[in-house]
Amino acid sequence: MFTEYAWHLPCPQCDADARQPCQAPRKQSRHDRLNKLLTQNGRDPIPAPEYGFMHAQRTAAGVRHRARDIGAAPWREDRTPGVRYDTIDRSEPWTAPSRSDHPELILAPDDVDRSGRARLGANRYDRSTIAWPYGLEDGVARAVRKDPERLARALVHLAVGRSTLVSWASHYGLTSSRREPCCTRWLTRPAHRVCRLDPMTGDRECWDGYSYGRDWRDHPMAWTTTEGRPAALTSAPYLRPEHVATELDILTSRDERLAWISGADGWYGFHTHQIVIWRRDLLGRIDTADRIRDAVQTALSPAIAPPGTT
Repeated sequence: MFTEYAWHLPCPQCDADARQPCQAPRKQSRHDRLNKLLTQNGRDPIPAPEYGFMHAQRTAAGVRHRARDIGAAPWREDRTPGVRYDTIDRSEPWTAPSRSDHPELILAPDDVDRSGRARLGANRYDRSTIAWPYGLEDGVARAVRKDPERLARALVHLAVGRSTLVSWASHYGLTSSRREPCCTRWLTRPAHRVCRLDPMTGDRECWDGYSYGRDWRDHPMAWTTTEGRPAALTSAPYLRPEHVATELDILTSRDERLAWISGADGWYGFHTHQIVIWRRDLLGRIDTADRIRDAVQTALSPAIAPPGTT
């Protein structure tokens, strides 16, 4: 039935998560009034729907999903007994993706730029440049161009940070999301979607409040799979991981598919501590970018060593 399809989809109207009932008090109230009249007249009450009362937009999404599956399935005579031909996400046990234990480093400047454009896209203000994140943008070098020593250090920082970033993203098959998520709950959705607004306060009903880019979320980046599914959030706060561990444990405990890990500088550097929250079912096991950063520094040295440090 299409209602099963709808049940396994989030509701675009009330923002109910997949496999959770819609917040439909009017439908529930009408059902209760009808059952009250039936009971008063000696009739049996009508049981509630198996998947609860759903909004029309969620039901329509279930109908479209079921229609796509029917259109993609083979003819009945060609179907194999016991084989599923639906694409409902029932949160069944997942198989972790297989990948090499030794990430391939992207080191050559042209290769770094090529991978950066593919993984990060073009700068929205200057399409001829790459959308490097804060701390790795071209302005880092321009700001100190008149000071040779500071310029040399900035160029080393950019070479190591950019190579680390694209090597890490390539290893895990991730692409930067060009749209900013509202909170960690973004990771639980099949596509980019922000939490709905509370009709009374006007604030978004987010898991961790509308504080993206603050506290442990400093220097945030959102990552999707190549298919566009939200897969990971990275940040580089100056706070030590033990100071935010309780909050991260609570956030990831809200969905068994989520996990988090912390490390050292990652690609941002400047004595920050990289934090990664990711979808285990999509990415399997993940490491921070520190091991890749160490390998990049070793591979690029002494080519990137500042003058006078040989």
